[in-house]
Amino acid sequence: AVRLGAAADEASVVRRVRPVLEDLSAATGEAVSLALVKTASLRYVDHISVIGAAFAPWTEERVSLHSTSSGKIFLAWLSDAEREGALPSSLERFTDSTIVDKDALETELAEARKLGYACCRGEDAALTNGVSAAVLDARRRPIAVVNVWGPERRIPTERFDELGPLAVDAADRVAGLLA
Repeated sequence: AVRLGAAADEASVVRRVRPVLEDLSAATGEAVSLALVKTASLRYVDHISVIGAAFAPWTEERVSLHSTSSGKIFLAWLSDAEREGALPSSLERFTDSTIVDKDALETELAEARKLGYACCRGEDAALTNGVSAAVLDARRRPIAVVNVWGPERRIPTERFDELGPLAVDAADRVAGLLA
């Protein structure tokens, strides 16, 4: 029922979980976004910026699955067959660090499942890093993704171990609100 309701009224989902996103942004000092699962893809539906009003948020944009932490944590919770269907036959390179080898991507997805969060190291946009955690339903299927991201100077890879668990906690809180 929640999944049907979310599909019918994204605004109510955003209103319900916005306090969790605000808490995560305050705790990390970084931009936070929420992406909802749409069939075999993700679409950003909410965004909290720490940069200011001049920044154009990602809301309504589709998420690249192999080059973002949001996409990678979504892929990590799909079955092998679903993952194969969601990815193109060849992975597009967006930056020098984009993972374009499917075996290397699978290794990273296995690590994301183990940690509970995925990381992006400038793979979608140069000098932009992030961590993401999946909001899972009762069957452990991804229904949304919570993302913390920012410029590499504020989110160096050394912060991933700090930010990842905060994203996981926020995703668990969102799951509780949507249960």
